[in-house]
Amino acid sequence: MAPGVETTARVRVTAKPGFEINEKFHYKLTLEPTPGVTLPKTVFTEAAHDAERLDSRELAIVMKLTADEPGDYTIHGKLDFAVCKIDSQCLPKTVPVAVQVAAR
Repeated sequence: MAPGVETTARVRVTAKPGFEINEKFHYKLTLEPTPGVTLPKTVFTEAAHDAERLDSRELAIVMKLTADEPGDYTIHGKLDFAVCKIDSQCLPKTVPVAVQVAAR
């Protein structure tokens, strides 16, 4: 990506065989402020319909970002979601997120 030009990145979660994404769980992606990167939005939720895709196999969230200057950046955050064992229990999860950005 070029510095100063808005681009997009995706955070994707795919269910392993025997599991499915719980579509009724209110997912939440929270990104931390990152020096050198402009993030117009830092919280993505089910209530705001922020997922590009949400079904039993995949949760995909698209974020917009702009690197201010050339360099390598890591945007940290966390994602809250739930997976279910097919025909069984559901497990809420909180996982760390690290989005790598290279601006040249």
